[in-house]
Order: sequence, then structure tokens, then C-alpha cells
Amino acid sequence: KSPPGAENGIVLNLIPPKAEKIMGARVSFIYWTEPFYRPGFKRLPKDIQFLLWQEPEGKYGAMIPLVGSGYRSIINGANNGIEVSASSYVSDFIPTEPVPMLAVALGKDPYQLIPELYKYGMEKMGNPGKLRWEKPYPEIFEYIGWCSWNAHYTKIDEKKLLAHARSYK
Repeated sequence: KSPPGAENGIVLNLIPPKAEKIMGARVSFIYWTEPFYRPGFKRLPKDIQFLLWQEPEGKYGAMIPLVGSGYRSIINGANNGIEVSASSYVSDFIPTEPVPMLAVALGKDPYQLIPELYKYGMEKMGNPGKLRWEKPYPEIFEYIGWCSWNAHYTKIDEKKLLAHARSYK
């Protein structure tokens, strides 16, 4: 089975762990993600960029899709489970190196687990960039900011701007 846009994609169907609480981030628009929350792994959305769950005994788990060797992976909910698919989105592309698809971490402390997960993921992708804690914090982020272009492109009006202003309040 191939992901959209490819004839030679890679698909993994995973049986999810038992979980009481799940939160994640999914792509809601080309450059935007939005959070979602579920009581279990049933009815997960498509194009998940981050998953965090808590198991009944209190342990935490997290997973992220990876990119590399010309492929991009995505996590999708599927039949009350998890489907991870990787594709180059080019029908005749065949990778010449192993394809990193997914990073998963388990632990007792989610605040320690998540940075370790991203560090591991970056290593498996060949360290294509710096992790958040390796970068200086931009001063501009000390102030609230919002870009109407990213939110609405050319379909912006006074009513939409005022609605956003009220939501910040």
C-alpha cells in the first residue's frame, strides 16, 4: 500500500499501546498544526506530527514522524490503530539508503521524554538542524505576535481580525 503521491511508498501498521490519555498535533493547513486530545487511540486524525500518551500504569510514550533518504513520513490514525507511511511523493523514486520513518520513546517523565525523543529523531535523520535548546531564544518571541497572512492569506477582513483580537483577550 502506498501513501498518497507515490507508487513505491512504505507503510507500517502498528498496534497501539493501551492508553488512557492521548494528545497530539496534526497538520490542519499546509503550514499549521493544531492540538487534539483523545481518551484512547480510537479515531486518531490524519497527518499527525506528534503523539504523546499516558498508559494505565502511569508511563508515558511519544512518537514523531521522521524524514530522510528522500522520504517524508506521516502518522495517521487507521482502524483504531496507527499507520505510519513514508513516501518520496515521486512515483519512480527508490531510496538507496535506509529510510528513517518514526521515533518512539517511553518513560516516566514526559518533560524528559520529549527532548530525548527529538534528539534521537534528529540523530536518525543525520542531524539536519539544531534542537530548540541548542538555539538562542529570539528576543522577538518575548512579545506577542501574529501574522494575518499566515492565518488568512488574502481572505482577511475587519471581522476576522477583531475575532482574533477577542480570542487573545
